[in-house]
Amino acid sequence: MHRSLDQIRADTAYRSVQEHLGVDGFVDLAQRLPTILQRSGLLATWAFLQAKSAKQESARCIIGVLLAHLRSTALHLHTYVPSGDGAEVFRHWVGQTNGRPNISGGGLRRLTDEALGLAGWLKRAAEAYGEIS
Repeated sequence: MHRSLDQIRADTAYRSVQEHLGVDGFVDLAQRLPTILQRSGLLATWAFLQAKSAKQESARCIIGVLLAHLRSTALHLHTYVPSGDGAEVFRHWVGQTNGRPNISGGGLRRLTDEALGLAGWLKRAAEAYGEIS
């Protein structure tokens, strides 16, 4: 039996929050992530997280969770997510690797929608674990 994409998101979110409970600020950032994505979109949110990641482990962890999830669902989304770290992926998406964007508008919308879907589950999981700890 195959799991639905929503089941995959929920599983990823709950496992990720449980794994990162000891990371200072992770639960708070996970709770705020859906709002940040809704207001700013994927690219601006990614840039924000990249900027924060130099000093905040929680931002590095959120990027890692998003990146792993987007890569694992890319085939389902009919979108390519390149290898490399968060900064390399961002440069690829905005066209810094060859002077032109390497993702279509439709592909970016699909990735944004998927990131929002995961972010909603991350928020729920962070709220659940936040009440426990």
